Amino acid sequence: MEAKWIWQSMYKFPTAIGVIDCTHIGILKPNRHGDEYIKRKGKPTLNVQATCDAREMFTNKCCTTWR
Repeated sequence: MEAKWIWQSMYKFPTAIGVIDCTHIGILKPNRHGDEYIKRKGKPTLNVQATCDAREMFTNKCCTTWR
């Protein structure tokens, strides 16, 4: 599989076919449904998740208000 070879040769990361990372991005609390954006630390954020391939190209991205 090409993806596994690229990850191994470029990053010494065997058997990987992609990576995933998530983070909370701070936002201003919206007027409508604002409490849905308050996370466990009491600040309004959006949860952002992204995946990329070995060529550092995004393959997927998702943004949600889920806690």
